[in-house]
Amino acid sequence: MSNYKHSLLTLAIAAAGFSCSISAAEANQQLTQQQDQVSAGSNTSKTREEVEVIEVKGFSSSLIKSLNDKRFADTVVEAISADDLGALPDVSMADALTRLPGISAVRTGGQASEINIRGMAGGFVFSTLNGREQVSTSGKRNIEFEQYPSELISSAAVYKSPKVSLIEGGVAGTVELKTASPLKAKETHNFTVNARGMMNDRADEIPGGQETGDRLSFSYQGKFLEDTLGVALGFARLYQPSVSTQFVGLAYNKQLDVDGIDESSPNELISEGFEMQHRGGEETRNGYMAAIEWIPTDKLTVKADAFLSKFDTEAFARGFRVKLEGDSAAIGNPVLNDNLVIGGTFNRKTNGNTRVELVNDDNTDNDEVQSFGFNVDFEATDQLTLNFDLSHSSADSVFKNGLLWSLVAEDATVANPVLDSNVSISYLLNGLNLPDVGFNQEAAFTDIDRVMVSKYGIYPYINSDEVNAIKLDGKYELENAGFISSIEAGVRYTEREYSNDRQVFEYGSDGAFLSSQPPLRLTDDMVEMVDFSGNFSHFPSYLAIDLNKALNAWFPQGIPQPVQTWGTGKTGVLESQRVTGGPDTAWSVLQSGEVYEDVMAAYVMANLDTEVFSIPVTGNIGVRMVETKQNATDLTNVGGDATLGAQNITDEAGLVNTHYKPSIIGQTYRDYLPQLNLNFALTDSDQLRFAAAKVMSRPPIDRLASNTSYTVDTLTGQVNGSSSNSPFLKPFYATQYDLSYEKYFTETDGAFVAAVFYKNIESFINTFTIADFDFKAAGFPIPDFIVRENGSTIETKPGNYTTAVNNDKGGYIRGAEIAYTQVFKFLPSFWQGLGFSGSYSYTESEIQQQVSLGAQTIDITLPGLSKNVMTATLFWEYEGFETRLSGRYRDNFVSEQVAVEAQTVNFDGEMVFDYQASYQINDNLGVLFQVNNLTDEPTKSYFGNEANTGTIQFFGRQYFVGANYRF
Repeated sequence: MSNYKHSLLTLAIAAAGFSCSISAAEANQQLTQQQDQVSAGSNTSKTREEVEVIEVKGFSSSLIKSLNDKRFADTVVEAISADDLGALPDVSMADALTRLPGISAVRTGGQASEINIRGMAGGFVFSTLNGREQVSTSGKRNIEFEQYPSELISSAAVYKSPKVSLIEGGVAGTVELKTASPLKAKETHNFTVNARGMMNDRADEIPGGQETGDRLSFSYQGKFLEDTLGVALGFARLYQPSVSTQFVGLAYNKQLDVDGIDESSPNELISEGFEMQHRGGEETRNGYMAAIEWIPTDKLTVKADAFLSKFDTEAFARGFRVKLEGDSAAIGNPVLNDNLVIGGTFNRKTNGNTRVELVNDDNTDNDEVQSFGFNVDFEATDQLTLNFDLSHSSADSVFKNGLLWSLVAEDATVANPVLDSNVSISYLLNGLNLPDVGFNQEAAFTDIDRVMVSKYGIYPYINSDEVNAIKLDGKYELENAGFISSIEAGVRYTEREYSNDRQVFEYGSDGAFLSSQPPLRLTDDMVEMVDFSGNFSHFPSYLAIDLNKALNAWFPQGIPQPVQTWGTGKTGVLESQRVTGGPDTAWSVLQSGEVYEDVMAAYVMANLDTEVFSIPVTGNIGVRMVETKQNATDLTNVGGDATLGAQNITDEAGLVNTHYKPSIIGQTYRDYLPQLNLNFALTDSDQLRFAAAKVMSRPPIDRLASNTSYTVDTLTGQVNGSSSNSPFLKPFYATQYDLSYEKYFTETDGAFVAAVFYKNIESFINTFTIADFDFKAAGFPIPDFIVRENGSTIETKPGNYTTAVNNDKGGYIRGAEIAYTQVFKFLPSFWQGLGFSGSYSYTESEIQQQVSLGAQTIDITLPGLSKNVMTATLFWEYEGFETRLSGRYRDNFVSEQVAVEAQTVNFDGEMVFDYQASYQINDNLGVLFQVNNLTDEPTKSYFGNEANTGTIQFFGRQYFVGANYRF
């Protein structure tokens, strides 16, 4: 394998000749060159002096600089720029990016964490840092933007139309983050210090909630040796409380004939239950950035940079998890919405399991992201420029979700307590408002002589992801070559490795009191009585339990730690190790494994500079070739047959399973991605853009893992198998077109932009069953014949295969965008700093997908698609004082809510307002006041219809007061 990789890389570089282009990391460098002289030397181009570039100061300075970047780009792009490192006010880059047209955010814990571009979810968004691919702690392709402090990012761009020199991967778009280039700093030495204190006004409602936090950052940029050596250093720390109060309705996974009207009609669907919880915790992020840049000659630039972010979260959830178990309950006065039960009284039957669980969950999440890069830019001749780049990106995550369940006993003081089976639960959902609830056990929920801890479980996810990349680009300027001004070409090779490990420890039961693992009697020092307040005040009070004190009392010899294990009850474990009735936790082994992905890409691109009917036309046309080799580790259950490869596989607990065959499976495929960008300079201030491209987004890296299994029916010989993930998945593909008109104002500062776009999505990943699947032809080790118990043989034949595959039912996404920015300099002097920036996006799609929510199957739109997205910022600046009010709106969309497990739901539309005011006391010192989520906008979701409540979650307002000092 190693020899193949090296020879492939060598051949590709050799084939490229003088090859390669500038990457996204150098995109802004090209922008600067275009701004300084748009294709200098051409008789059809206009220099920067001929096209006025807007230059102002204050908040409008970064706003208008972003318009300049957009204006002189060679693709359809949106940009965010900061005058200085540390100047962006946002908590994370996701908040900053949502100010751009066509971009919306999914809030997690009240913070923007995932961005959607033009109606497509975060999984279709590709992101780079300094032009280099970044891996994620989530096991997905899209990065978690809260890992990237805005104080350490100097600029960001969203490429809505690609060019072949950009790394492939963004069907929705590509987000390019950039850290500082020290030699571009304004002064010889630049120091910046930011400090802010913060408060959340809902924290006092949360038991154990932290009310205050802080943000602190330092940065330095310096130039030495006559501005040929530059150094940049940055540090940013965030400590903030994370609080919310929530109701969560669970999926409809039970069926029962509730209305009794017609036995031949479908049964009604009943929700698994609902949750009522206080959630809180603390988030600590420490980010570090360093860069060194050296220009030993005017033809050579060498740069090395590093970025590190550590994000640690301690979170808890306290309250109730109500399990209706509707198919085994006595249901009175049911309330129906179509065939879904949205209310009624649920009484526990003798053999039923209807119950109210008091939950005390404690989660920790330790994430770390690292990125390192080395870049050499060399002007080999007056016409040829070469660029070499070497990079490494890694992400590690350890998420431990410790769950503590408590149930109500008849009497917790006796030696052998008995579960209270007299359970009656009444509820009525009220759509997007909080439901009405009632419990006959309400008084017991705060009684230490009734509540007992019945189960403890911990289920860690341990993820590691890293990618190493090498890239060579080149650009050759042409003279007197007609409409082609230069040729660019390049090669890029990457190796990526992802691993996921699961572990487990469980003790007790969440639905009963076990004599073998008896419940824990609580003491006064372990508990605190908690009341719901505000809008949630009609929910019952409960006992919040100190997890550490409870576990230390329950396990005085030491708290057991989770391990990856088959479980003593798993079939295939050695008979000497098996325990009748023991646990089967084989999922912790089968869901663990590695994914390997090697990618070779090469491209060639012609930059265009000509005239059509006396209209200057610039742009580029090219094609990118991408060859992907993806493999994953696999454990196939072959029933212990050594001839099929069965081996003894030992888990972390020492249990040996003899039924599985380990292997590595996968595929290799090649794609060609043509792309075109044309820019028509209609006048000095008007331009028209057209772009067309074929684009791709690979499946999430964790979806390429393999958990395949199959069985052979000894009676019929039919082979049946299943796999929820698969290394045989291929990318999402789309062909897209963009057309936009840009008007840049000449009498004042600002611009008007209108755009339309169309994406033809070829396919999506769906999980479904394939009939008559030929396992042998697909490479499964299926014998031609099997031997029955009676000694006879039967030929094997195709059967059913449930898998995740690329279907062929895509569809279109289309829409329109308008954006308007203006600084009203024509007003009287006091109001000349007044300005407005806003955008509106409309997106629609014909794509419908079916998802199963337990027993309910519903049609959903494309995840992440909001038909209407709007942003608006009204700002005013005067003699050092700045104030602005920003709002962002998106209407309903489909995404996932996290409850017992991730569930696909419809999210209601939301309007989030932020406010900021600042005053620059002198050239060095400024002060700031900021409010995020000004109206305490909640998150609300539902299952297909607003009457079927999903999540109702309030996060509170965040207040910031701070100062910044620059010298």
